[in-house]
Amino acid sequence: MSDFRVVIHRLPSPKLNTNTVSSKGSHWGTYAKAKKEDGEEAFDRARDQRLPKTIPWSDVSVNVHFVIPYVKSITVRDWDNLIGSTKGFWDGLVQAGVLADDNMSVIQRISFSHENKKMPKKGIGAETIFEITQLGA
Repeated sequence: MSDFRVVIHRLPSPKLNTNTVSSKGSHWGTYAKAKKEDGEEAFDRARDQRLPKTIPWSDVSVNVHFVIPYVKSITVRDWDNLIGSTKGFWDGLVQAGVLADDNMSVIQRISFSHENKKMPKKGIGAETIFEITQLGA
């Protein structure tokens, strides 16, 4: 098995939260811009590393780990909104050539995990970590 790790030093854009886009009347242009920015961020973080020669990978398992900072109290988040907000990051990993595609024929298994991390200042320490394992390698 081969592993590749991409660390993005923030959480997905809150502008990609489906509740924000649909129920609060956010403009789809705002959504598209945020998705593009997230994709560029994932692309840059993946390309900062030395890509294995065997990439892009098909037949992978991915764990997405969220480090959620807090100062006074833990913010309770809904998994469905946080997971849905990662679309731009996935697209960036495909564009960077890490994944052949972000569909179910390429990603055989996916899991999500998180940790809440107490920080001295607001907005510091957030991360989204993609841990990609090539199956059958």
